[in-house]
Amino acid sequence: MFPLKKKPHKRSAQTVAEDGDDELVGCRRVLKRKCGTGHRKGHRGPKINIEDFKPYPEARHIAIKAREAMRCHICLQEAFPRNITNFIWDLVHSTCDSPNEIKYLDCLEEAELDDGDDDEDIKAMLITYISYVGPLMRNAVKDRATLLAPGNYRFLGPGSDTSSIKSKVAFLLEKGHLHYAEVNTLKRSFDAQAPFGNSAIGDVIRRVFFDGSGSLTTQMAFGKMLQLKAIPKALLALVIAALHHAVNEYRDGYRTEVKFKMNIVRPIYEHYMARLNYVEQKSPNWFKKFQESLWRDIMFVHLLSILSFQMTEDLHIRNISKPGFLHAHDYATVKILQTILMRWILTP
Repeated sequence: MFPLKKKPHKRSAQTVAEDGDDELVGCRRVLKRKCGTGHRKGHRGPKINIEDFKPYPEARHIAIKAREAMRCHICLQEAFPRNITNFIWDLVHSTCDSPNEIKYLDCLEEAELDDGDDDEDIKAMLITYISYVGPLMRNAVKDRATLLAPGNYRFLGPGSDTSSIKSKVAFLLEKGHLHYAEVNTLKRSFDAQAPFGNSAIGDVIRRVFFDGSGSLTTQMAFGKMLQLKAIPKALLALVIAALHHAVNEYRDGYRTEVKFKMNIVRPIYEHYMARLNYVEQKSPNWFKKFQESLWRDIMFVHLLSILSFQMTEDLHIRNISKPGFLHAHDYATVKILQTILMRWILTP
């Protein structure tokens, strides 16, 4: 995208995450890919995928583990890590627990930057491949927030002209009203006793990270959230920032798409993270209960949707077609499932 000036005896190029974040994630020599894809001056290099690690089985194994850890970190701890190159390499080290893996990474770090050494290229491949995780997850959240925001906040629809949309958007963004429960843009009201309680927050988290084949919640992240039985602050702040971004696109009375770039969204994310931290410090018991309650609500709907889908499939297989029976059967089953699920979710 923007090649660096050549330094004496070293050839270098920048590698960036390919999602519009425009953040440097590595400084490396041009990768000599076996497929023959070159790196033209003024253009980004070819995107790295897991198949590129086939000649390097040790690096491939590390890349898979570190990518999982990166997704877990974004879900649970920090959606916008700083100093991304160093952060990713430290993360790679933290995922390596066997002596052979640690020795392999040490060899990569000690590699000399000469034209015949591929070790530095492997390190750059690892950093670049793992750097794709953040943009992928953040943009998935942004896309879902963009779809849900207009309907959730009801600032579009019949009778909504440019002036009224601008007024509603201004109210939502003023002092962060958009994250409160019971927000009403017509009456300009909200439930001041329920911060971070807007239903769109739980909807985005469930639809992106739990439901469907495109779920981005990793086994590692899901397992840790299952232990906590609470939605982590990092995920809350990311989703609220995405909703803020989606609403802000209508600030002129009509939608003007704005890229979900790190330099634009990170300050918003940090603002809401600071507010979450403030509320947690002032009311730790309330905040803990809020995180647990949101987790229960999301898990209840998620598990119920899975079981309902499976039940429907089973009924179709059995060729049961009596509407009255189906309704009664579904109702009774749902009530039983509600009891079972709530007991399971509430069990410490």
